[in-house]
Amino acid sequence: MVAAITSPTRPADLWQLSGPEPVRLTALNDGLLKELDLSEPETVAVASTDEVAVEAWIHRPPASAPSLGDPGPGLLYIHGGPMTQYGYGFFDEFQMAAAEGFTVIAGNPRGSDGYGEEWARCIIGGLGQRDWDDVMAIADHLAARPDIDENRIGIGGGSYGGFMTAWAIGHTDRFRAALVERAVTNWETFVGTTDIRFFVAPYLNATVEDDVDAIRHQSPITYAANATTPTLIIHSEEDWRCPIEQGEQLFAALRHLG
Repeated sequence: MVAAITSPTRPADLWQLSGPEPVRLTALNDGLLKELDLSEPETVAVASTDEVAVEAWIHRPPASAPSLGDPGPGLLYIHGGPMTQYGYGFFDEFQMAAAEGFTVIAGNPRGSDGYGEEWARCIIGGLGQRDWDDVMAIADHLAARPDIDENRIGIGGGSYGGFMTAWAIGHTDRFRAALVERAVTNWETFVGTTDIRFFVAPYLNATVEDDVDAIRHQSPITYAANATTPTLIIHSEEDWRCPIEQGEQLFAALRHLG
């Protein structure tokens, strides 16, 4: 048996597991890793609004990172999916942000994989509710740390993480800046442009044809008029999963609002 194995401070290598002791077969990044000062994450359990524990990881700046103040700034990352998960693997974005002096927190709110079917399914028909409560609980946990300036916390994510970031700027002004990357912002138009139209009904428990109000209620673009957070929107032209018109709509709305 051969497996690709990774850790928070080592990108994947191939290991042979069928013998008496594991044997590493590749050393793809050993030269680079000797030059790097990487962040070793801390696992935390965050109490959400209903006291349910949400698992999260904190990456603090390594010793070689520049100081951005004491207390310093923080970043909240949200994963895609929503039925995916953060875990114990190497993630370059966390390491890059930590190396620049940011403390990063990233967790698995309800809707994530890895915690059972009920955990994953409980957000269906209510995107931006239980998942949003969990995301804000993770933000509160980061803000309460003595090494974090609660007035300098950013939020960002891609795909569903971009959806939740776009949701955030329409529901709170607590974040200093936001990164909305390859996001879904408007489910109503998403169904006519994406390559996964079938995705909408199982998650939103509604269709445009049968209940457009439920579709709009769960779309971040509906709340864009509330946004005051400086926001960077990144979207790829040939993204067929979350088409570029999704980013363009949010961009146009924010520009229109000034």
